[in-house]
Amino acid sequence: TVTGVQTCALPISVEARVLLTTTSTANQYIFCNGNGGSAGYGMFVSANSQSITIIYGGVAAYTSTYTIPTNTMTLLSMVKSGTTLRLYANGTLAYSITAGTPVAPSGSFVVGCNGLSSPGETFNGSIDEVRFWNRDLCATEVAFRATCSANGSDPGMLALYKFNQGTGSAANATINVAFDEVSATNNFTLNAFALTGGFSNWLTLASSFSTTCLAAPTLTNVTITGPGTLAVCMGKTITLTANGVTN
Repeated sequence: TVTGVQTCALPISVEARVLLTTTSTANQYIFCNGNGGSAGYGMFVSANSQSITIIYGGVAAYTSTYTIPTNTMTLLSMVKSGTTLRLYANGTLAYSITAGTPVAPSGSFVVGCNGLSSPGETFNGSIDEVRFWNRDLCATEVAFRATCSANGSDPGMLALYKFNQGTGSAANATINVAFDEVSATNNFTLNAFALTGGFSNWLTLASSFSTTCLAAPTLTNVTITGPGTLAVCMGKTITLTANGVTN
């Protein structure tokens, strides 16, 4: 859990690599930003299924058509752009829906359960590399970072948690803080962890990515031309032509 990682209502992107072990009769929260009952964003595996549900604005819940596999590390990316809410799995668009403007988050950012006041609906499995952005990632960016580890200096990244502090499956009783790679002011505190043995602990995951991504995909220069001066009177129109990209 961490306090201080908040953003305005629009736009936002949150990503996490998750490995689901088993289904549950309860929802299994991956993350929750803000107060899950009235504001903010969240993502969980729906009860008695492997379907991913997105909480939007704290109240509206959208159960996607995407089902997450078990025992396989999967990068889930939630992107809010304008009135469109998108879910990507391993860099590929898996679900999209039109949603309104949510209430701005307030409260804390929690990973692995549904909140701070009465933690529950915990996640059965492993969570790695949580990324929090204050902008909407384009599809190319999501795909670009699907098979590598973010570096913490990516434009618009507010927080990055790689969960690399402890020694996998060892005695880690004194290591109960997960560092934010962007700003030390947003470090996580681990709650109710055994911090020893092969679960409820820091783990070494074979499916983790050691290769660090570049800050962004290769950019293309775009040249925009217009009819001389670009000053336009109110109510009038002007035509601009862009060259350098195909779409």
